[in-house]
Amino acid sequence: MLSKHSRALEEAGCLEVRKGAVGRRPRTWFRLADQGKKAHRGHVEALRRMTENVPADQ
Repeated sequence: MLSKHSRALEEAGCLEVRKGAVGRRPRTWFRLADQGKKAHRGHVEALRRMTENVPADQ
């Protein structure tokens, strides 16, 4: 399932994926691309705006 998500994010330009090996074990490294960083910042800001008027006791 992770491979489908990572592929979709890579195709959208949000994620950089590098595959290789450490010793005899396959490894995959993920890095947010500039587009992914921008999308993440926008998402966090939207969450912040949604919660800024919610009382703390609820």
